[in-house]
Amino acid sequence: MLPTAAVWTDAIELGVSCFLSLRGRDDDAIYDRLDALGVAPWLSSRLVVWLPIAFGRQLLRAAAFPDHYVSGAVTLRMADDPIYRASVERAGRMTRDEAYAIADRSCEVNAINQLLSSPGATLAELRLAEIALASPLLPMGEGDGGVLEPRRVLRGFLEGHDLAPLPGEGTAVRVGDVEFDAHVFIPWTDGVFMPQVDFVARCPRVATGRLCESFAGIGRPYLAAMSDAVRKFERASLHVMIAALLDPGACADQVTWEDWAHPSGVFRACLGAQLVLYGGVDHAPMGDLVDALRDALAREDLSRQIHGLRVYVARVGERVLSNEVLLDGEPWAAGEALCRAHAWPSSERLWGTRLFVALVPAA
Repeated sequence: MLPTAAVWTDAIELGVSCFLSLRGRDDDAIYDRLDALGVAPWLSSRLVVWLPIAFGRQLLRAAAFPDHYVSGAVTLRMADDPIYRASVERAGRMTRDEAYAIADRSCEVNAINQLLSSPGATLAELRLAEIALASPLLPMGEGDGGVLEPRRVLRGFLEGHDLAPLPGEGTAVRVGDVEFDAHVFIPWTDGVFMPQVDFVARCPRVATGRLCESFAGIGRPYLAAMSDAVRKFERASLHVMIAALLDPGACADQVTWEDWAHPSGVFRACLGAQLVLYGGVDHAPMGDLVDALRDALAREDLSRQIHGLRVYVARVGERVLSNEVLLDGEPWAAGEALCRAHAWPSSERLWGTRLFVALVPAA
């Protein structure tokens, strides 16, 4: 069975990012990049063909476009292709920059621009012939085509903990009063590929309305990078979200509960596993820092709701790449000062560490 249209969310975003980063390059360059990322040929060909057409039709939506196309010796309906449908949905949210980078590549946009150069021609009166593809599209393959969707994996994680997620808003899934979702960002910086995934749990019992944990995926192809981000989320944050938001007794072997005193009342602190990243050091003890953060939180004005605390440190030798302490998703100056003063290990190789804590008001 082929995946539903929702699974193509990140495949479409990957295609958009390739068009943007290879602006002005020909289709072969985009095919080469998608191939290097491990995207299946049947999916990459559809991204290269359908994205410019969908974006072009959105740009010139006042024109009348045919709803069929010719592939080899057969005529097919565009709407029967799930990648085309997903491209059309995404085109409805395109930015001006994306329009210039993608819609301008459409053969239909080029044809209309030429026709409009004739005296008296108007967009509403134009009638275009069906698109005839130079090479027939490969048959749709099974699976995700090499573009792993973290939402599917997230749903599997929840089901693996005997939770029964139901459809939520958009791409989210709901368990009780919590909506879980994942959002992928695919930046290209000087040709470097490092997608970021925001794993979000929206809940009215959280002070800011949601807990959000972001992870960068390292590796190629795309599947390796996305698997890296998903694996780190599972180890560091997933079990904290489940235990703090859904079932305090769940994930007993993956989280630690402590009582943290506060003037407003005791908070139950749910601590996830500390990750040590990048291989520069084997361990980076945080016990003293956690105790100091606990004491400093007692001086903060915290509502009797669930709060999120995240520490992320990265260093190379004496160079500090990150010294981040977030409280409810915002930089916490007092926490960052404690983080700077902490006795971290030293290594000439890149290393990092992170810890996620949820503070739940005691009953």
